[in-house]
Amino acid sequence: MHTLLIEDTVALAQTVVRYLANEDIACTLRTDGESGYIEAIQGNYDVIILDISLPKMSGIDVCRKLRAEGNTTPIIMLTSRATQEDIVAGLDYGADDYLTKPCDYRELVARIRALGRRGQSNKSTETIKIGKLEIDAQHRMVYFAGQEIHFSKKEFALLHYFATHRGYHIPKSELMEKVWGIYDNFEEGKVVEVYIGYLRKKIPGIIETRKGYGYTIKELF
Repeated sequence: MHTLLIEDTVALAQTVVRYLANEDIACTLRTDGESGYIEAIQGNYDVIILDISLPKMSGIDVCRKLRAEGNTTPIIMLTSRATQEDIVAGLDYGADDYLTKPCDYRELVARIRALGRRGQSNKSTETIKIGKLEIDAQHRMVYFAGQEIHFSKKEFALLHYFATHRGYHIPKSELMEKVWGIYDNFEEGKVVEVYIGYLRKKIPGIIETRKGYGYTIKELF
């Protein structure tokens, strides 16, 4: 599962990111409404965690714009402003849930998972086909040349990210952030190379490296 956290209190945001990572929930962080809105429309997230009081664009405006544009990603409002007006405004503009700060992180995780399951059940079955590769995202199954290949949860998340960004060379730093929820950590970044090695071992030639640009998925026939 992959979440987007839009929160300008950096210490709190980093704590949430670490807690979610320990719960096997990847989390991308943006610290203002404008960059958060851009990330929300460009990315592919299961749940958005959105503060109301944000610089550059308020959480209410982010929520309103996303819903007006047809973005149906579940949204949890996470804020210290707990007035009835704030709650009503957030829900009226399309938020799915609401938590006040400080919140119990166990409750946050439970609500993220509940909304994530609901979001998945509302989506049609997603099957990605790239040459001989077929990825059944709903059932987390992978086939190559008609043969099923077993992938761990993290291997599947990495392969799926490559498949949904086909045609792009993805730098290691982006994979660290989007798949693992890790930011600017050289030592932790080595895990990306290890997992790309796992993918290549299971499907030889599937991932191509372009020095200075990153990695991309190849179409194998």
